[in-house]
Amino acid sequence: MADTTTTTYGLTKPEVGASDDTWGTKLNTDLDLLDDLLDGTTAIAPNLSTLKIAGTVVTSTATELNLLDGVTALVTATSTDTFTNKTIRDTVYALSGVAFDATNGAVQTKTLSANTTFTDSLSSGDAIVLQLEAGASYTVTWPTMTWVTSGGNVAPTLTAKDTLVFWKVSSVLYGAYTGSYV
Repeated sequence: MADTTTTTYGLTKPEVGASDDTWGTKLNTDLDLLDDLLDGTTAIAPNLSTLKIAGTVVTSTATELNLLDGVTALVTATSTDTFTNKTIRDTVYALSGVAFDATNGAVQTKTLSANTTFTDSLSSGDAIVLQLEAGASYTVTWPTMTWVTSGGNVAPTLTAKDTLVFWKVSSVLYGAYTGSYV
C-alpha cells in the first residue's frame, strides 16, 4: 500500500511500515502545511452550509453576516433596509426645547407653560408625532409650513390636548392636525 493524502488539504499519510527514512520528512511537511493553515498564510475555505454556534443553527445569509463584519455596536437601519412583519418601537421623548428634531424620536410630547415659537430641524424624510398640551392657553407660533387640512393651508385651532404630525419632503415642512386627545 502506498502513501495516501487527506481529502481536503492533501496532507500526506505515510504508509505504515513502508516509509522508512521518509516518514519524518512527510510529517514535518504536513505540520508546516497545518501551521500555514492555522496562521492564515494559506487561506482556508470551510463548508459553512450549516453553521452552529453553541448548538444553535445560524440562519443568517452571507450578505447579512458580511454586513455585521466588524460591528461591535448597535446596528442601525438605513433607508434601504426592509422590515416585514417586525415591530419597531420608538422612545417617547418629552420635548424640552422648541425644535422639531427627529433625532429625539418619532413620538414627542410638549406641555406649554408660556407662549412658544417652534422651530424646524427636520431633514427631508423625517417625521414626528407631537402630543401638545395647553395649546389653547398660550400663543403658538409655527415654523413656515404647509398645513394639510380639509380647510386648506390653515393652522389648527388648538385645544387643551392636541396631536399633530409634522414631516418634511425636500425642503417643504408639512403639518397635519389629527385631533384632540383626552
